[in-house]
This record gives sequence, C-alpha cells and structure tokens, in this order.
Amino acid sequence: MRPHHLTIEAMGPYAEEVAVDFDELAHEGLFLIHGPTGSGKTSLLDALCFALYGEVPGERGERGLRSDHAAPGATPRVALEFTAQGGRYRVVREPFHEAAKKRGPGTTTRHPTATLVRLDAGHERTVATKPSEVREEIRHLVGLTPSQFQQVILLPQGQFEEVLRGRAETREGLLKTLFHTVGYEQLTAWLADEARRLRAEVDAGRRHLVVLAEEARRRGAELGGIDGEGPADGEKLFEADRALGTPDHAGLERLAARATAELAEVAAAREAAQLALADATGTFEQCTAVAERWDRRRRAVVEGERLAAAAPAIAADRAAKERAELAEQIRPSLAEVARRAAEQRRAAAGCVRRLAEVEQARRALIRELAAVSDLDLEAPPSAAALGAAGQAVAAELATMEALAATARREAEHRTEAAGHRREEAAAAALA
Repeated sequence: MRPHHLTIEAMGPYAEEVAVDFDELAHEGLFLIHGPTGSGKTSLLDALCFALYGEVPGERGERGLRSDHAAPGATPRVALEFTAQGGRYRVVREPFHEAAKKRGPGTTTRHPTATLVRLDAGHERTVATKPSEVREEIRHLVGLTPSQFQQVILLPQGQFEEVLRGRAETREGLLKTLFHTVGYEQLTAWLADEARRLRAEVDAGRRHLVVLAEEARRRGAELGGIDGEGPADGEKLFEADRALGTPDHAGLERLAARATAELAEVAAAREAAQLALADATGTFEQCTAVAERWDRRRRAVVEGERLAAAAPAIAADRAAKERAELAEQIRPSLAEVARRAAEQRRAAAGCVRRLAEVEQARRALIRELAAVSDLDLEAPPSAAALGAAGQAVAAELATMEALAATARREAEHRTEAAGHRREEAAAAALA
C-alpha cells in the first residue's frame, strides 16, 4: 500500500482543513515527520489509520476524534488516496460525533460513515459505502488486519517493547503475514517429511543390522559352545568354522556398506534439498523484483492515462489563466476609463448648468435690449445710466466668455470619451 494524498478536517488538533501530499514528500525517497511535542505528528498517523480501518491506535476511541477547536458547524472528515493491488483508491470517513441540529437548539448524534472509490483512468467507480464493507475491502487490498497494520506500520508510542516481548506465536503470525512465507513453509514441511522418511529407512536398516548381528552371535554360540553373552573363544570359533564353514561375514559387510550408502544418499539428498531451497529463494527474489517492476510500470501507465485524460481540462485552465492575465494587464486602463467617464458625466452636468445660465443671460439681454429700445435717444442718458449699462455689458461679456470656455471643454471631453469607449470595447473583446 502506498499513500498519495491525505486530507484532514476538524479532527484532533487540526481545526481547519489540512492536506498532506505524500508523493511530493517522497519525491527524493525517505522523508521525516518531525516537530515538538503536541505539534500533531501522531495525529497524522492516527488519521491515516482511521481512514483505512476506521479506528486509531492506542487507548483512544473514535468518539473523541472531533477537534475541540473546530467551528460549531464543521464536520470531522478524513480522506486518503492510496495505491494497492495495482489500483488507485480514495477512501473518505467521518467519525462518530455530535453535530448541531439543523432546526432548533441542541445537538444530534452522527454515526460513522465511509465510502471507498476506485479511481480508474477517466472515471470513478464506487466499491463500498458502509464502514464494515470498506474495512473488509481495505483489509483485503492492504493484506494486513488493523492490529497488524498498527504493529508494523504505525506502532503506537511506548508499545515497541510490548511487541518485542510479546508471545512467540503472535510475532510469528505477524511476520508470516508480512513477508508471505507460505511457500517457504510448504518447502520446509516437504523437507521435514523427506527427512522423516529417510530417517525411518535408516532406523529400519540399523534394526536389520542388529538382527543380523544377533543371529551371527547366536550361530557362533551354537557352534562354539558360547552362551551368547560374550564373544566366542578364538580357537573354538576357528574349529567351528572349519567344521561348518565360514559365517557370512561378506553379507554383513555388504549390509553395512548398503547402510553406509543409504546414509550418504540421505546426506546428499539433504544437501540437494538445501541447494534447491537456495535456488528457489533466488528465483522467488527475482520474481518479486520483476513483479515490482511490472507494478511500477502499471502505476506509471495509469498515471499517464490520468494525465492524458486531464489534459483538456488543464489546457482550458491554462487558456483561462492567460485571459485573466491579459485582463489584469488592462485593469488600470479600465479604471482610467471609468474615471474619465465619471469626469465626463460631471462635465456634462456642468454644461447643463451653464446652458441654463446662458438661457438666463439671454433672457436678461433681451430685457436689456427692450429697455434700451425704450430710451429717449433725443435726450442724452445720464452718467449714472451709462455707468450701469457699461457694467451690465461687461458682466454679460464675462458670462459669454465663460460659456465659450465651457463649450470648448465639453467638446474636448466628448473627444476623450469617444477614445475611451473604443479602448473599452477592445478590452472587452480581449476578455
């Protein structure tokens, strides 16, 4: 099992969402999780174990996993993407926790949930949706029970000595499962059976030798007058041999030679079995290495297919990013356009006011002209009347000059506004 990406939310010390990319960390091989006491190192491993099996190591239960620092409406959740048995999977779990009611005050109990999804190239397939089913599927994928996974991968703090001092059968079962020693056990059993069979044959040969030796002593005792408890006298045995012939010493030697040969064959068979075991071990290691290379190739193919499937979305995101960068470049121009448009609106309002003033001045001028037409031209006007008329004319001239300047500024603003509208249209086309 190889983890790829772990996400933790509202669990343990992590009130906000925290993501760990193991692929990025393991890019150079090994990596180290370190930090001061209480920084959350063990919580990361707890989240990894909980995502796989729905439980955490040690004495802690799953009812106390929700973070005390999380927001009231936050839901504790852990998600893990991992590769096992040649496939990529994502498991999402929520622990037992108390959540606020959607209606009214108080809290309600939320039971654990779990979902296991297989991430094939281009699509996802749901494997299991119940915590017990997800637990069983992951146990089959990883090849370890929760206790074995915790002992081998996530040994809890302070329990290393317990594993070392544990019962022999417990450690033996764990190591057998971890290192897949079924083939070696079968080979060992076969060698033990062969050794027992050959040992039984050797024991049978030895018993036959004892029987022959007893028979030889009996015949010697009968021929030589020996009571069978000790060796016969040399002269008597010589006379018995002369009288009845020589005992079958050659047969005894052949039987001893055959027993020796059988022992040699047993030793040779044992040596051959040891050589066969060494060859089988080498072959197994070679097959394991080849299988690992095929697994790496299969994972690379799956990753390539995933990247190829994601290429259109990546291209679309890249194009959107480029358009956003262009839009960001013209943001100052758009702001300037908006500012000039505001100035134009203010200038237009000023022009409206000025036009109203012009209209008032025009009406005043008409009244003045009417007053002039009523003057008695035969009698010269007084000096006071001439001064008042001069002041009125000067005021009207100043007003007319101000209105002319306002008209010129209005024409300039209209020209600038037309240029800004063209720039705005070009920016909109780029966006």
